[in-house]
Amino acid sequence: MKSVSENNTAADRVARQVLEHLQESGERDRIKEWLINDLESKGWTAMLFKRAEEICSAQSQDPKFGATSGKPPSVDAPHSMQGDDLTVRNIASQLSKEAMESVPEAVRSKLMQEVLDATREFVARENFESPVKKESK
Repeated sequence: MKSVSENNTAADRVARQVLEHLQESGERDRIKEWLINDLESKGWTAMLFKRAEEICSAQSQDPKFGATSGKPPSVDAPHSMQGDDLTVRNIASQLSKEAMESVPEAVRSKLMQEVLDATREFVARENFESPVKKESK
């Protein structure tokens, strides 16, 4: 039986291979839509954005994170909607790419680390096989 750290390393490797495959294949959008729908069905999308709001709210009060007001970034940026943004906005409560970019870097880093950790746990739990490995057989 593998240790937790070995499983995390394997999950990291598989997650990287899956992401590389998605970038190289024409299936990226279809798989991304499936993943977003799957996350939405489990309530994870709402949870992630709720967590992002909590991080923003907590850190927007702290000048060391570069924020000057207690207000969250505006999510009203219709001019930034394109392709993937439309799907994300429909599912993720109108959060646009522009709004996410206005979040302080430290907040984004913390949120992305939480998302990566959750992804590693999900991949390890579901024991995914990399599509890259399947193609090379």
